[in-house]
Amino acid sequence: MGRNKVLLFCLTAAAGLAPFGCGSNAAAPTDDADFVSCADETRATPYAPGMSVTSQNGAFVLKLLNNVFVVNGKALSEAPAKGQDTWTIEVDDTTTGAPVDGVTMTVNPRMPDQRHGTTPVGVTAAGAGTYTLDPVNLFMAGYWEVTIGLGAATDSTAADSAVFRICVPG
Repeated sequence: MGRNKVLLFCLTAAAGLAPFGCGSNAAAPTDDADFVSCADETRATPYAPGMSVTSQNGAFVLKLLNNVFVVNGKALSEAPAKGQDTWTIEVDDTTTGAPVDGVTMTVNPRMPDQRHGTTPVGVTAAGAGTYTLDPVNLFMAGYWEVTIGLGAATDSTAADSAVFRICVPG
């Protein structure tokens, strides 16, 4: 290996981009190197069907009614998991508690610690204040903030947003 290649390799290892080498005593990576436990993640709300968040302006309550993800061709309904999830949410008026139809939404899943988002999320109105969000691509284990931008349902409803703070184990 030429001197420039050795220098590049050592700089890469020193920057933490290589798992071992150049005098490092770090162990080689293992299959569970990306394991994340959510037990100590205090920013996230533990998942439970029906978990809810109130929008920033206080106009809406959003409930995460269901999460479905597919493993080996089988649809499972559980907590958000690493991969392609499908969420069913309900939007309720805070004052009356009534489900709200006609809300326009944008969905922005982000990992603030990693400083990245993910692929676009489609939103489909399902009636009775429920909406399907698909795919919610939580492709990495760790802490996620899924921000849902809420457009006006009526002229009297201002634009708003709500954030589901979740941890995806890996």
